[in-house]
Amino acid sequence: MAKRKKKIAYKRVDRGGFHCETENILASVKAKHLLMLAPFVCWEETRYYLNGIFIQRAPQGGIYLAATDGHRLGIIYDPDGETNAEVIFRLPPETLRRIRENKPLGAVLTQSGCSLVANAGDVPEGPYPGGPIEGTFPAFWRVIPHVRRTSKPAAFNARYVGDFRKVGVAAGLPNDGACGHANLWQFYPAESKLPESCAFIVRNWHLPEFLGVLMPARGEKGFPARPDWLFEDGEGAA
Repeated sequence: MAKRKKKIAYKRVDRGGFHCETENILASVKAKHLLMLAPFVCWEETRYYLNGIFIQRAPQGGIYLAATDGHRLGIIYDPDGETNAEVIFRLPPETLRRIRENKPLGAVLTQSGCSLVANAGDVPEGPYPGGPIEGTFPAFWRVIPHVRRTSKPAAFNARYVGDFRKVGVAAGLPNDGACGHANLWQFYPAESKLPESCAFIVRNWHLPEFLGVLMPARGEKGFPARPDWLFEDGEGAA
């Protein structure tokens, strides 16, 4: 998936409430989507090509946004987003903090930074620190698991999953967020023909005295694992 670098000369962008009169626009996106993907961005300098959010056109219109640190992957489809180029866009913590605090409607990403649109029809404010990264983003669709559309999921409260880290902290395990064995929790599914009612045993190699059980919750019915907007494996986006 080679990176195609283009300059987009828009005199005016006015779609989905965004308004901008500038040039060299790389993409216009919903600001909340940048925050949603920020936890998946890798900050290791050696993997600089993962230090930002990847944006590309979707074949059905709109854009895909993706971020990964090699351990987790987040993908968003925005039917109102715009871009004519594939771009990896880096957003420093101070820019993400401004988005989090001000809650703007949208963001206009350019060669010089990230400008924020507070409300529909407003002129963007900025630019704030940020910019494109030279490099090739990995073919992220290849790691999306194959599951049947009729597969039934096990549902869990995210806060309850996070509580197992608190167990490790209380026991004196490192709390630096590193992906080492001390922070590696193992989830063993119960043998059940009904995945939606399947509990998990939770263990940590460094805490042989501890055993946890994660109870399932009632999830939404008819919610497919692979959404309709997800392109077919291997095809990529336009």
